[in-house]
Amino acid sequence: MTTKKKITTAVAAIVSIAFLILIFRSIDFAALVRSFKSIEWIWLLPFTLMTWLVFYWRAIRWKLLLLPSKELTVWQCFGPTMVGFGFNSILPARAGEFARPLALGKSCGVPYGTGLSTVVVERILDALMLVGLFALLPFFFEFQGDFQYEFKGIVITPDLLTRLARKTSYLVAVLFAGSVAMLSIRFQRFVLRIVNAMPLIPRGIRQKLNDLFLSAAEGFLALRNPRLLVLILIHTVGIWWLNAASFQVMSFGVPGAQLTVAQSFVFLVVTAMLVALPSVPGYWGLYEVGGWMALVLCGIVDNTPEGYSLALSLTLVVHFVQWILPTAIGLYYAGRIHVSVSETEAAAAKDVPPVTSP
Repeated sequence: MTTKKKITTAVAAIVSIAFLILIFRSIDFAALVRSFKSIEWIWLLPFTLMTWLVFYWRAIRWKLLLLPSKELTVWQCFGPTMVGFGFNSILPARAGEFARPLALGKSCGVPYGTGLSTVVVERILDALMLVGLFALLPFFFEFQGDFQYEFKGIVITPDLLTRLARKTSYLVAVLFAGSVAMLSIRFQRFVLRIVNAMPLIPRGIRQKLNDLFLSAAEGFLALRNPRLLVLILIHTVGIWWLNAASFQVMSFGVPGAQLTVAQSFVFLVVTAMLVALPSVPGYWGLYEVGGWMALVLCGIVDNTPEGYSLALSLTLVVHFVQWILPTAIGLYYAGRIHVSVSETEAAAAKDVPPVTSP
């Protein structure tokens, strides 16, 4: 293990441990046990099915992104998709993103660079959705509750989050404009000239930036086709909507923690933003804090140890299913396609990681 990887792993572990300590210092264990005993586990069945469908829709979107390079079936994309998410659940620094193009290359003969470029575009699309949803939430939903948390002198309150979300709309506009500009060959060449002209950036880093940018440019090929672009955008929205809807369905089985449609999107956005931080594989700790923070902001549970415990019971169930399902299916397909952890880590060490998102 390189020094850089050791430092990255240590930082991720520290972040996760800090969040886990925050959780276990804040909850009422007796209330947590009572909440688990009251769960109607029958709702786990539709939630698990919807979680599986989220990954199936992701495979459809990947198929569409790959169309300019090679026409594949959804099932040909599904296995490598699950390999990627499965390895993300057990490897640090989202190394599973590199397992996806490796698996696709072995199973379907798609060049590694082509597969990686489409993964980069997927991450850009998901990042746009996350930031866009955060910016839109205050216009359709009012953060509630008496939530207040101080972090390095900054007091985080519902009002602060509302103002921050509204200002995020400017960032959405910039990201959207940049994504549209990426469709232009002239813009791509212009950016590359700027990167190569920067004197203070070491040559190795500059080369990695060039490679990352060229990968993203290749991945944007599918978006130049208006029909494909519409289909890809529809599936991107569908993936996030189905994910939020699955949270609402599971909440029906947790007395006192039922979510509305808007509240399920708050749950999705808050947890997704937190798991974007460095953490151990599986995002343990960060996801749990995001879940109870979301339910307090929605006014569903009180800002008390008992309220945290109720929120945590729902969050743990949701998180465990979203971890165990891709892990089990992903490792199964990794065995069938013969993708190993060692070659995935080697690919991750060589390439620049894609834009991260849940």
